Amino acid sequence: MKKDQTIVKVGTGVVSNYDRTRIDHAAMASIGQDIAAIEGVHVGSKTERLDHEGSVVLVSSGAVTAGKEKLGLDTRLFTDIRMKQMAAMVGNTMLFQLWEQATGITVGHDLPTHNDLSHQEHWDNMAGVVATNLQYGVLSVFNDGDARSTEELEETVRRNGREMKRFGDNDQLAAQLGLNLHAFANSLVTQSTRVIFLTDTDGVREDACYASSRLSAIAASDLDAVIDNCVVTTETESNGGMESKLLAAKDLALAGIPVSIGAGKDAHALQRLYQYDANFGTHILV
Repeated sequence: MKKDQTIVKVGTGVVSNYDRTRIDHAAMASIGQDIAAIEGVHVGSKTERLDHEGSVVLVSSGAVTAGKEKLGLDTRLFTDIRMKQMAAMVGNTMLFQLWEQATGITVGHDLPTHNDLSHQEHWDNMAGVVATNLQYGVLSVFNDGDARSTEELEETVRRNGREMKRFGDNDQLAAQLGLNLHAFANSLVTQSTRVIFLTDTDGVREDACYASSRLSAIAASDLDAVIDNCVVTTETESNGGMESKLLAAKDLALAGIPVSIGAGKDAHALQRLYQYDANFGTHILV
């Protein structure tokens, strides 16, 4: 029986230090070890060939932070959109190399833009190559194409005449990958798909101010009420936030895809969410 096809989205707040100026190498190494464990490979072992069938697809934020670290410039310069784009271009190279080192798995990467989200032919092609990568044990790693599309870098957007904090494109990217790869896998083999968000909060809380109000599980039918009741505007994680993840989870749940959300910096966070640990994170069940 095939393992679940798992899309793991790692947020900026997980792979970065507190002020988003340097990569948190320890956090990346920990997540990399968890990915390797799920895939059944050993970090640090070198193989002459690709000798395992993969199941994990990674969507990683953090390119701008990686670029800031590598460029070594005054961080106050990075308020300008072109400077952020430069940091993203430099940082993506570093970010993908770090994931290869952290997992011990050969990485293939791509930078889809927001426009690709709605282009069916692009998604069909992408699903095909991801399926091939999984077959040969290549870890597909995606990040938003910031050099061609600035939406992921903008702090706010205008929608319906109002200015508001924008949703993270990488949350949308992870959701779209989940939906597209789920449909692709179901057309070929019987294989379950799931999506895991590693973020800088411990899961979904009824009251964002109280850790004790964490919801360990949410039924798909209750998502609308949860979104209405517990989403606040004081999110800490970059351009995403919990609202973005819950709205993505709603689309995924409608397609029968379960979602787990938890604190990515915690020890073995990914494995605990992957194993549906009731004492860790929030699991949205279908």
